[in-house]
Amino acid sequence: VRFTALAAALNEIERTVLKAEAAYKMVLSRYPTNSKLARTYGRFLENVVNNPWKAAKYYVLAERLTEMQEADEAAGAEMAASGGGEAAVENRLLHRVDERVNAVFIINANGIIQMANKNACSLLGYGKGELDGKNINVIMPPPFSQRHNKYVRQYAHTGRETVLNTVVSLPALHKDRYVIPVRVGVTKVSGAADSSTFMGVLEPIAQ
Repeated sequence: VRFTALAAALNEIERTVLKAEAAYKMVLSRYPTNSKLARTYGRFLENVVNNPWKAAKYYVLAERLTEMQEADEAAGAEMAASGGGEAAVENRLLHRVDERVNAVFIINANGIIQMANKNACSLLGYGKGELDGKNINVIMPPPFSQRHNKYVRQYAHTGRETVLNTVVSLPALHKDRYVIPVRVGVTKVSGAADSSTFMGVLEPIAQ
């Protein structure tokens, strides 16, 4: 192996680690109460950055957040029994998203699904990883499926929001071709224009 090739590879590793750390910090600032994210960042600091002292701080934070989330879930179960108010719904779908409970999709500026979690796949009848790489419009019945890409492109090029940072009620399309009424909350996770990444959270509405 040539020294120049080795040096280039090591520099690329260092750049990648710095990019990953910047991404973690950005997402942590967006979702500071997510215990799973804090714990994952701790493992990254311990195993990749080789900083066990800083990692320990995030492990402690993750444990504290887990305890808080469990208390919130208990309170949320009571609220769900009574339906909850509009503010409670917005809080669940836009601000305090818990991937253990919510159906979560991550899509890019082209509407391509980067990740659909276990709850999202289960809600719509898909297997693990089956939705990854597909256009998000596969989970929408017409006419929504035909309009969605236009909405995403419009936001990427003009910055004009249609459903971003709001909760709307829409039909979702199950794999077996029947519709499920859901509430949808959409937020922007990172990037700008064509490099934007979005998160959509679905919650079924009792029929």
